[in-house]
Amino acid sequence: MKPLFSFILFSMLLTGFIFAYEDEDSGMTKLTDVLCKVEAQLITLLGPIAFLLVVMAAVVYGGSQLGDAQLRAKGQGWAVMAIVGAVIAFVIMMFGPWLVETMFGGKCEGGEWVVTE
Repeated sequence: MKPLFSFILFSMLLTGFIFAYEDEDSGMTKLTDVLCKVEAQLITLLGPIAFLLVVMAAVVYGGSQLGDAQLRAKGQGWAVMAIVGAVIAFVIMMFGPWLVETMFGGKCEGGEWVVTE
């Protein structure tokens, strides 16, 4: 049930991105412009978020070493999950623009879509 809810929520979010953007053009141009703007915002946000996740992992891991064995185990698990989140953010930052460019045959420069041939 949870994956179905996540899929429906993601579909509604993506549909909202597509239809919220007003443009006289239609079809693929509208979708590529929206994806370009989303990509620009994600690239701007993912770097600081990944950095904060690494710092949080270090603080949680260090703080958990002051407690008993159970607290150490939980702290280590949370720290590993924060590091995994940071790695996923870096992977999205590196391969997200390439994936969008490959799918739609263009390039996102400065928040605007430029078609490459």
